[in-house]
Amino acid sequence: MRRQSLNLDLIFLDADKSNYAFYYRALRAQIMEGAVLLADNAGNYAELMPDFLDAIAADIKSGLIEAKRVELDHGLLIVRRRMCNLGLATTPVWSANRFYRPISADATCTANKLEL
Repeated sequence: MRRQSLNLDLIFLDADKSNYAFYYRALRAQIMEGAVLLADNAGNYAELMPDFLDAIAADIKSGLIEAKRVELDHGLLIVRRRMCNLGLATTPVWSANRFYRPISADATCTANKLEL
């Protein structure tokens, strides 16, 4: 995957399950606050993506994201980047009538407080 500067607000993963962790790590820093990531087949094929599910669990624990698995087809994992509502040193992006800011890959958002 080629590195680019992107501001993503919706990602749908439906690819090689064993590489979901790679895709997530490659895109993580560019996922906007409030953005949604949908990971297909996260139910029936969870054994093929343990690194991805571990990364999701770690980000949930840090407060950066929230996630819910829906029993739809083979299981759909819905992940949402939490909103920090902080003035970060990045240019805000106007989307859906509100400002979203990208969060750096090494940042966590807990209780509206950014921790680096």
